[in-house]
Amino acid sequence: MRYMASYGGISAHELAEALGYFQGTGVAIKNAGYASGGPESLFALASNSIDIGSAATPAVINSIANGNDFVAAYPTNGINETTKSIFYVKEDSPIKSIKDLVGKSVAVNTLGGASGLHPA
Repeated sequence: MRYMASYGGISAHELAEALGYFQGTGVAIKNAGYASGGPESLFALASNSIDIGSAATPAVINSIANGNDFVAAYPTNGINETTKSIFYVKEDSPIKSIKDLVGKSVAVNTLGGASGLHPA
């Protein structure tokens, strides 16, 4: 997998490689340079210059909504008591709060982290 590294940070796939998680799997990662931010990573991903990219969730959602064939695989930011995740819904969505998800199946990129639903 070709990827763009981040200045001053390490990605989950870089850590996995360093810890040997890819050994014997046939998976290899290759640094294709450095991204100055999410938009640069998404442009590289959309142009097939890299195979895995990273950007803020709203940017990824917007890229997919506008026709890019991306798959959101895992979050790149943690969730804790001070850092929250947000679900985005269309303004006319019947989903207005977390209670509206009871009994529904939802795919999200951050398991268990939500501070509420906000119209996009």
